[in-house]
Amino acid sequence: MIPRLDSHVRQPGFRLNLPTQHSAGPRGQAVDLRAAYTLARGVARLQPEETRSRPGHRLVWVRGASFACTTLAAADDAFAVIGRHSQCNVVLAEDPHVALRHVLVRSIALPAGGVALRVFDLHTGSGFTLPNGVRHTSIFAEGPIAFAVGQYAVVALPTEASGDELPGEMPSPVVETPHEVREQLEALALAMSPYRANARPLNRSSRITLMPNPVMVGEPMPASLGRLASGGRYGLTLMRKGRSATVTLADIDLACGVVIGRSEKCHSELLRRITDENTSRVHVLVLREGASVNAYDLASTHGTYHHAVYARRVALPDTGALLTLGRGDDAVQLHWHARG
Repeated sequence: MIPRLDSHVRQPGFRLNLPTQHSAGPRGQAVDLRAAYTLARGVARLQPEETRSRPGHRLVWVRGASFACTTLAAADDAFAVIGRHSQCNVVLAEDPHVALRHVLVRSIALPAGGVALRVFDLHTGSGFTLPNGVRHTSIFAEGPIAFAVGQYAVVALPTEASGDELPGEMPSPVVETPHEVREQLEALALAMSPYRANARPLNRSSRITLMPNPVMVGEPMPASLGRLASGGRYGLTLMRKGRSATVTLADIDLACGVVIGRSEKCHSELLRRITDENTSRVHVLVLREGASVNAYDLASTHGTYHHAVYARRVALPDTGALLTLGRGDDAVQLHWHARG
């Protein structure tokens, strides 16, 4: 019998979260994504009732001969943070090449039917690896897909397809690489458009659109993306103990995804003075999808709160919103507002 890994959310302190080894990834034999796909396909065949319950993805993560799995629904408030931290939804334990919070994955229902998977690297410096051996940081994937995170293989299978309807071997993905950021964003809009010629993805093939990197608040950006100093449509203010710092963000920044936290990648001295130990290194992702902007809690240690209630996802309307990052007197207030 194939051993199963522990899975799903654990309470803080379940095991020591050792420091991440910042490197290009594990040395030696590469992760066998094809073997992981075959195992995941077998799981889908053995559990057809779980894979067809509602639109979404069946996530199977594999290390060696061990695996664990869960179902990710294609719903606005459904997402999974994958990493080594005990708070993550998918815990890839005991691999120092996996960051504490490594990637965020979202299953998205397409307008014409079927689902697609969004994968965001959370500024780990190592990203994730596709079957072609190339590392990436942000993708939009249709059809069955597998990628490597550290020594783990993560396989995502559309729930609308049973194991028998999936290809016997992992399909080689067609990777589309737009040349410019704006073209990448247009590719995402086209992928989700009901007017696409082949809008409903065939679950026997895999297509991946490479997306622009998520933006880390405080880091320098090229002129095509840099809206943090002025000219952005939205304002984001961090406040703590009488101190505050404000950045401005444009639609294109939000479409890429904006990561907020106390990581050294947020090298702005002003922003670092606002965050506190109550703030996780990567705490919140602010992301625009279609007409809506949402804040996603990144499995933070001390949580994100809206109206004093713990929240995994908070809608951010143009009329403004106030979130609290962490707890207690040192908690950081995040004020979201449209500008002018």
